[in-house]
Amino acid sequence: MNRDVRTLRERALYAAALHLIEQGCDPKTMKVQQIAEAAGIGKGTVYEYFSSKSEILYGMTLYIFDDELHRLQTRLQSCTTRAELAAAVRDYLTDLAGTRMGVYRIIAGSATGFHLCDDPGKNLRTEALRTLVRGTLQRLQDAGQIDAALDIDYCVYALISAAAGGFLALADEPGIDPDAVGGHICRLLDRALR
Repeated sequence: MNRDVRTLRERALYAAALHLIEQGCDPKTMKVQQIAEAAGIGKGTVYEYFSSKSEILYGMTLYIFDDELHRLQTRLQSCTTRAELAAAVRDYLTDLAGTRMGVYRIIAGSATGFHLCDDPGKNLRTEALRTLVRGTLQRLQDAGQIDAALDIDYCVYALISAAAGGFLALADEPGIDPDAVGGHICRLLDRALR
């Protein structure tokens, strides 16, 4: 089968499974038939690509990661200052926590059969995230926005730590002011990167 057709069908299945979950379908009770129907693909065709629902849901988690990586890349590509970087991270985290986090929690809660820790696909995506962050920070360092004496790996760690803290605040504290979180991220980055 043509690799492009296969990729399109796999993505259609991931998007369909994600849509079903967004509509309230529990991933634990979801059926392959439901996913196939939502994707507009025959159930038999689904089994040409996947041996089980778990495989579909696992692939969906990697699909989601790729989508989030693309969203973050879009936000970071235009940053030219530390303040723009902090605002971009804040806006991304606010969007994530406000619009997609509930669904992601449902997926995570049903992902008991997934072994993402040992998965090369997950590791490649994690490295892609580090590469994106490293490239953004290197660009800012080259522009004089980050102290040239700082090790770029330290800068990556500082940004990821600030983002993780901001994300936890936004995801776990309903009603928290995103601007306050953004201010904290900005101060953390300003102190760590100048």
